[in-house]
Amino acid sequence: MKKLYIITTALLMLAGTFTSCTKELDEVGLSATSIDAAKKEASTTNGNNIPKVEADINLSFSPTTQTIGKAVTITVGFGTNVPKDGKLHLEQATGVDADGKTIWTKVNEYPVVVGGVYTHEFTSNVVGTFEFRAHYIAQGNNGFSNTFKYGSVTFTADCIQGMTATVVEKQLIGNNMFRLKVAFTLTTCEAYSNVHIQGGLTAKVSNVSVSENGTVRKHTNNDNYVIFWDEASLVKGTKTYYVTFEQEIKGAGEVTGNWSAKTADGSVVASSTGAYFDPAE
Repeated sequence: MKKLYIITTALLMLAGTFTSCTKELDEVGLSATSIDAAKKEASTTNGNNIPKVEADINLSFSPTTQTIGKAVTITVGFGTNVPKDGKLHLEQATGVDADGKTIWTKVNEYPVVVGGVYTHEFTSNVVGTFEFRAHYIAQGNNGFSNTFKYGSVTFTADCIQGMTATVVEKQLIGNNMFRLKVAFTLTTCEAYSNVHIQGGLTAKVSNVSVSENGTVRKHTNNDNYVIFWDEASLVKGTKTYYVTFEQEIKGAGEVTGNWSAKTADGSVVASSTGAYFDPAE
């Protein structure tokens, strides 16, 4: 009986040993899970458990609107959050893939240095808006994440046809009385023949005069004036017509009527709303 007791005790000890091993394996499993979580967290940090920040990228275009055939200067730099290393790509949107995602094509690549400012000249011979982005690519654990900054530039036709009306001179000559000079500027993108440029002035004006070859007509029933020029031929380019008059003006608003330039068959070459004037300015 004594011998049997000893064997039983040994078996119990052996069982206790396996129980202890099982517990230790559970603890190892928990430790592995914790390590995986730590690795996942570290993937979004710089190695010192400090979250990475985005680089402060500046992306600008000069000018933001340009005529075709002329250059735009694209400038890329950094603001307050400035990395000391890494790479900076200037990329242009060149289409979309089968999933409808934008395709970005690298235009230039710059190594990042402290205080670095990078420029690139872009020219288009077609009308349209062109999208660009600056892409900062971090180097190692430098505390920064990959960062993007987007912008665009628009190219227009080499000539934009139209007409503007602007007060170019003003003189206060009495109590709310002003002498004004208005410029009507006509821009044509091709040659025209027999063009009639006409507009009106608001009521209660006086001492009206016009630039060379202009005609002034007054409506006797309402004191309004009609001003016009007849051009036998206009070449492509810009030409300005002037009207000078005196008027009592108490508040801001249009001081002329609408203006237009038409060909003999009535086709509109260009038109403009009236000239705006604010006596307080």
